[in-house]
Amino acid sequence: MMQHPAKLPVFNIPSGSGFAAALARRLLEETQGNPAALSQIHILLPTRRAARTVREAFLRESNGAALLLPRLQPLGDVDEEELTFALMGSAADHLDIPPAITSAERDLILAKLIALIPGMAGSFGMALGLASALGRFLDQAHIEELDLNNLDKLAPENLAEHWQITLKFFEILREEWPKILRTRGLIDAAERRSILMHSLARHWQKNPPAHRIIAAGTTGSIPATAQILKIIAQLPNGQIILPGLDREMDEESWDHLGPAHPQYGLKALLEILGVHRKDVNTWPGSCGDDNRLLLAREIMRPPETTAQWSALPDDKSAHASIESALHGISVIEADTQQEEANVIALYLRETLEDPSRTAALITPDRQLAKRVIAQCQRWNIAIDDSAGIALDLTPAGEFFLLCLSAWQHDFSPVALLSCLKHPFCRAGIADERYFAGLNALEETILRGLKPAPGFSGIRARLAESKKAPEILAGFIDDLEKAFAPLIDFSAGDDLSPLLLMRAHLHAYESLCARPGMPSADLPCWRGDAGNALSNLLATLLDYSEEFPPAITPDDYSEALQHFMKAQIVRPAYGAHPRLSILGQMEARLVEADLLILGGLNEGSWPPDPGHDPWMSRAMRKEFGLPDADRAIGLAAHDFIQGFCAKRVVLTRAKINDKSPSVPARWLERLYTVLEATSLAKTLDKGTEQILRAKIMDKADSITPCERPAPCPPVAVRPNALSVTQIETWLKDPYAIYARHILKLEKWQRLERPVEPRDTGTIIHEVMEQFGKLYPRTLPVNTPQVLMELAENILKNYPDDQALWTYWRLRFARIAAWISEQEGEWRSQSSILSLESKGTWTADIAGTPFALSGKPDRIDLIQASGECAILDYKTGGDFSLKGIKAGQYPQLPLEGVMLKNNAFADIGIRGKNTSMLSYWILKGGRKAGMVKNFGHDGKADIPAIIDQAEESFMTLVADFRNPQTPYVCLPDPANMPRFNEYEHLSRHKEWGAAGDDEDENEGGDIE
Repeated sequence: MMQHPAKLPVFNIPSGSGFAAALARRLLEETQGNPAALSQIHILLPTRRAARTVREAFLRESNGAALLLPRLQPLGDVDEEELTFALMGSAADHLDIPPAITSAERDLILAKLIALIPGMAGSFGMALGLASALGRFLDQAHIEELDLNNLDKLAPENLAEHWQITLKFFEILREEWPKILRTRGLIDAAERRSILMHSLARHWQKNPPAHRIIAAGTTGSIPATAQILKIIAQLPNGQIILPGLDREMDEESWDHLGPAHPQYGLKALLEILGVHRKDVNTWPGSCGDDNRLLLAREIMRPPETTAQWSALPDDKSAHASIESALHGISVIEADTQQEEANVIALYLRETLEDPSRTAALITPDRQLAKRVIAQCQRWNIAIDDSAGIALDLTPAGEFFLLCLSAWQHDFSPVALLSCLKHPFCRAGIADERYFAGLNALEETILRGLKPAPGFSGIRARLAESKKAPEILAGFIDDLEKAFAPLIDFSAGDDLSPLLLMRAHLHAYESLCARPGMPSADLPCWRGDAGNALSNLLATLLDYSEEFPPAITPDDYSEALQHFMKAQIVRPAYGAHPRLSILGQMEARLVEADLLILGGLNEGSWPPDPGHDPWMSRAMRKEFGLPDADRAIGLAAHDFIQGFCAKRVVLTRAKINDKSPSVPARWLERLYTVLEATSLAKTLDKGTEQILRAKIMDKADSITPCERPAPCPPVAVRPNALSVTQIETWLKDPYAIYARHILKLEKWQRLERPVEPRDTGTIIHEVMEQFGKLYPRTLPVNTPQVLMELAENILKNYPDDQALWTYWRLRFARIAAWISEQEGEWRSQSSILSLESKGTWTADIAGTPFALSGKPDRIDLIQASGECAILDYKTGGDFSLKGIKAGQYPQLPLEGVMLKNNAFADIGIRGKNTSMLSYWILKGGRKAGMVKNFGHDGKADIPAIIDQAEESFMTLVADFRNPQTPYVCLPDPANMPRFNEYEHLSRHKEWGAAGDDEDENEGGDIE
């Protein structure tokens, strides 16, 4: 049974009373009149951020007066660096403790050992991930002071096979790792920290310090920390100040506390100290809100005692206390993460209206923090996320990886432009020339189908381009020179890690270079992120021998990302004096007039404990590791510390990443308690704030645009179009206006994938080349010849084995069909032209109009001496009715051109057209089909051509009327197959027409 000592210097600062302020205020009162006495006090705090918070509290409580502050020292935090020997005073007998191994060096060594395990052949990045997980397990074992030799006793029979695999990893820690550390004269950081803390405890026990020592704000969850706290409690001048101990919890609930409860850690510490919670004194001058503490206690009741909620409706005192506790609490459930960020930003903005007020957002959700920071910028409010971000997400880290990615992907358009468009990138080129070259490179070279790999592929595309400006040749040379350190390596071979890192570093600086600027002043090395990247690279270069002797670019990239993600960059100084955004650890002991607890969803706050890759929960418990729910208990303690603040706002988003979210269990419990007391309707749901957030970007009124119908001056209207553009003119005049009057052309996508229209283009090229090679007689092996022509053409397209394997099967059917069809057709016709361009200039009301076209094929029908115009299609359903109605004007207009000697330059003169023919080549079960109009006498093709000519003349004349508008999509029943200007016309805003494009249609060539 626990003995209750008469008095131990253990104190408590209740939740909600302002821990740092209460601590500073009391110590200032005690040392009033003797300023030097304050400097003789040694205060141990859980984290460096806590030390900073207490330092700021002293300044606030003293109204900024000059002070000799106490010595503020972080103690025992797992995420902090080891304690220094300065803390140990004269403990000279322990100065032989080896230095700690760095986490990077440990990960690299463990990764090499893991790669040697049979069956573990994989990427180096995967091995590093396993090494990091194994290192965390080793740290836990050191922190909990466990013996790894006890692992053999934990294998249950039903997990024997899995456990044998796990033991192979643990054998590294038990057998190989200690040898490696001894050889290098190093020790694990977690073990070293424990040794130092135990040494400090023994030193203080033997040699009690003469000065006052206060351990404040720590729960002693680490055994070594708990040992120090126990010694401090026994020192003549020692004091312990606990954060948020609940001294009023009923004994039944106290007895049932589990690892997920916020009081669990404090209960375990009191048992180590041998102190009953009733004997813990309240720190003088601190007091929490008893009503709020009561509500927090009810919310956090252990499951075993929640039956007591049923008694709340009849407990008038509890009812009144809970009702009073709700004053100052708002719970906001936003629809989306963006709306949650908007609401929080409004609260922060309103805080600034009062010059004396402060506010802090506390959240583990760094994406939410980013959104809030972005929203605050609209009011020119600059706030830093004090929880920091991973190095790979900083501008310096991003650019370092983008440089590598461009080389790694053979300077593909997406990877290259991602690098070149980064704000850091200049490649030693003056700004004006750099941006001119970059824009020209993107617009004329890199868009469309992916070019061949490397700068050679870019130069080949440049040689083919007719639009590329002269600046590009020199610009591409400069870029290649900047990437030269990496280009010298072969991306397909294993590389020396040291040489690759150096080459990467040199390319990074070359790409960031500015004319006349020293490398030390480059933006990539500035600020906290630049310093962090510099330190990381120096560390990796020092340990380059620990990498595999040869490494692939992919493994090198994975390794970089592994180490950069583990490097958290925190701002050295806050960007705003009265507003802050903090993570849970940074927020401990922090106070503000308004606390916003954001991201209160399951999986975020509290975190998802996940699963241990090495042990089950039962095995962890048997081995001595803390329960996985302990992390939830720590998160719950942080929540309660904020919840008990005088003014607190709790926020969550109902939808996270497009999926419904689950409210944090503490919110659900809050709702349950309020329902039990019939006070749910009195809870402030922030309705007004949510409404303000919703209307913040909402326009007063929305007037949908009307169907575009511009009427440009006649002088700027086109007097030359192709036959395919005439079809567009009929179906969507606005597209002609956008392209030929506004001169807007749609940019192709970067690394555009092969589309159905590309297969049509390939078929056109194959048929053109085949016709030119064999204009009269067909070869014996026609299908094979067609396939060989197709294979040669495919070399100009991006390699996509899955796509082209499928397409080749279809084209093989098409080739066999063409062989049969050509044999039959050529027995009665001969080829006159293939893909020959012609132009007919018509005089329309005294003003010329040039009509151009390039028929796929014009054949001479031997029996009649008249012509047939052929068009290859890969889809579509063409009818005589549609041709007569003008829905398919291309072939009739080409007949008009033929009648008017538009192709006289190629020897076709004075010919009439008696047949229009569509060869539809799909390659399916029915590989191809022919639709001939005019061959059977049912269609009077010359009359159709005459009608097309008359309609053409009328169309041109109508649009030369200054009152005729270029209406967008005038006939919903006759929509164009492709609409490149749909977004420009805002069709979805004013129209209800669906997407009638025929994606199987393709291959038209003017």
